[in-house]
Formats: sequence, structure tokens, C-alpha cells
Amino acid sequence: MKICSTCGEHKEKSDFHKSKSSSDGLTYKCKSCACAAAVRWVEDNPERSLANRLRWAKENPQRTREIKSRWKAT
Repeated sequence: MKICSTCGEHKEKSDFHKSKSSSDGLTYKCKSCACAAAVRWVEDNPERSLANRLRWAKENPQRTREIKSRWKAT
């Protein structure tokens, strides 16, 4: 059993993601709290979300090709 530092509930170790940087090998947030935090981040940062970047790439195919070719050259 482990306590989630966000919700404060006692949960099974299987309810936490793995983390090599943690002393016990698990994240400090449970999976449900981590998922909720990720959803909040996307809502708070719409300009940086993956969906917005993919939409931009579809709207700007020429610019996307230029950027990809620059990355491939390095």
C-alpha cells in the first residue's frame, strides 16, 4: 500500500506508474490523479497541446516539410 500525495488515499502499488527517479520506484501521484492533472494541463495550455500542433501541421504542409527536412539533415 502507498499513499497518493495528491488525493491522500491509500492505494495498491499497482495504482501508481513506475518511476526510476523515485526511491520506491513509483510515482508520487496515483494513476487517476496523474491523468486528471494531464487533462487539466491540456485545458490550461491549448496552444501547446498535441492536438493543436497536429492541426497546425495539417494546415501548413509546406512549412511542416521544411521543418522535417531540417531535422533530417542534422
